Amino acid sequence: MLKKIKLAAVNSVVSLNDAKLHLRVDHSDDDALILWLIEAAKEQVENTTWTTLLRTTYTAYFNRFSSVMVLDDYPITEITSIKYYNSEGVLTTVDQSTYFTDLISTPSIIIFKDGTPTTQHLRPNAVEIEYKAGYINTNAIPSSLKSAILLMIGHWYEHREDIVIGSTTTEVPISSKSLMNNFRKNRFTA
Repeated sequence: MLKKIKLAAVNSVVSLNDAKLHLRVDHSDDDALILWLIEAAKEQVENTTWTTLLRTTYTAYFNRFSSVMVLDDYPITEITSIKYYNSEGVLTTVDQSTYFTDLISTPSIIIFKDGTPTTQHLRPNAVEIEYKAGYINTNAIPSSLKSAILLMIGHWYEHREDIVIGSTTTEVPISSKSLMNNFRKNRFTA
């Protein structure tokens, strides 16, 4: 499965002001750096936990249908459409009445009721599933994930190099890892 962002979130998981308060920074000289660190920490949390934090629209591409289609993002809130290239090569939309969705389980699944449509033979990415994933707003994001982001920002702001010479060795704070562990999802592989 290949996944591409169709519509990305425009807001931030942690505001610049909240990050600066956490860092005890009262000037604007490092605002660009702090914004970059917020985004990097958000990506780290999302990649570690397989959780989409902010509402994002994705299109997932599959080479063919299977009786159970698996989408491993979390939380998935809506399947917007399922399209495929039929045997004549025409992009066709699947009727919603022909499949069930389970968006509560992890991973989320789509189950076809009476068999799967026939895709164009040997066409790569013949199936396109558009869906929305992520929390509805920043208030719905679990506090422990926001805290993990703040801890990473603090660590990276303080230690801007991979290795700190003349000091004891440090890594991304263990506390941020433990905050993310409760949300870690196992990646499904077919």
